[in-house]
Amino acid sequence: MGPAILGCSRCQVCGRWPARALCADCLARFAQSPPRCTGCALALPPGHPQDSRCGQCLRHPPALTRCLAVVDYRFPWHQLIARFKFQNEPAWARHFAELAQRHPGVREALAQADLALPVPLSPQRLAWRGYNQAWEWLRALQPRQPLPGALLRLSHGPEQVGLDRAARLRQARLSYAVAPAHAQILRGSQVLLVDDVMTTGAT
Repeated sequence: MGPAILGCSRCQVCGRWPARALCADCLARFAQSPPRCTGCALALPPGHPQDSRCGQCLRHPPALTRCLAVVDYRFPWHQLIARFKFQNEPAWARHFAELAQRHPGVREALAQADLALPVPLSPQRLAWRGYNQAWEWLRALQPRQPLPGALLRLSHGPEQVGLDRAARLRQARLSYAVAPAHAQILRGSQVLLVDDVMTTGAT
């Protein structure tokens, strides 16, 4: 297992030393924010109006009012997220939160949300991993009213990596529920839901 705290003085992408975990050059190269669909957060084609929806989301509107994605799930982010989730490196939450604060719309979403919820892990996976990466990231974002126990993961299914959309939807319907004690406060609230990776929006 990797270190629990990032105390490095080298950029974890290019290896430059001395530097922060993500140096300024790598952020400029890999963390650009193209115009994204407000429904699924995929990058919009050139010339597409800012703050608009792609054709798929216009035809089949998602349940979310707005979706924000900080970066695309590709090099170097997929490797760093894997370290965050699977290699006992929860301190990446702070670096990802700083990255998110640079993204258009994130500060506004944090300010406007009545409640902020992390996507939960099953008790088995939480015990194995030792932390919920979505909660660590949400906590580092410092929302006005975080509510970590509002959602429950009911089943301990397989990781969603590799599942198609239909399989993810079936698994999600059986996997999540609102904690009864928090149902009343959630009803009618504007909720910010935080997860580390969004693929199909099934969760």
